Order: sequence, then structure tokens, then C-alpha cells
Amino acid sequence: MKAKRAEIVEHVQKLGGTFNPNLTQKTDFLVVGSGGNPCWAFSCYGRKVEKAAESRRDGHPITIVHESDFWDAVEDNQ
Repeated sequence: MKAKRAEIVEHVQKLGGTFNPNLTQKTDFLVVGSGGNPCWAFSCYGRKVEKAAESRRDGHPITIVHESDFWDAVEDNQ
């Protein structure tokens, strides 16, 4: 993990985005931390990732972004 959640929130807000700790119909991106959950090795993801995937199946265009990809995009925009 490159940063704590508060630092990611700060960068999102600097880029004009808003942060919400919960998934809603207005959520466009879910940033998944690199620390993850030990269960991920067995394809068992957390509830937010499951909810985001379900939302995508229902037609909502939410993008699930790994933390390292988030930081790559932030660095490209600075």
C-alpha cells in the first residue's frame, strides 16, 4: 500500500472527484487497496468489490481500480 485512505481521498478531491466510503449509484470508481484481504488469494473478494461487480452486471458503469493503477493515473495528471 502506497498511502493511507486519507491521502487517496485528498488526491481524489484535488482532481475534482468526491469520496464516499459506501458504494452508491453515483459511484464511478472503486479503488481497491494493495493490502487486500487474505481471502483474495482464493477468489473471495470483499463485499464492496462484490457489490461493485454486481452493479456492473446490472449495467452501472463502475470501474474497479487497483491502488497502483490509481497512483499511476494520478502521477500522469500532475
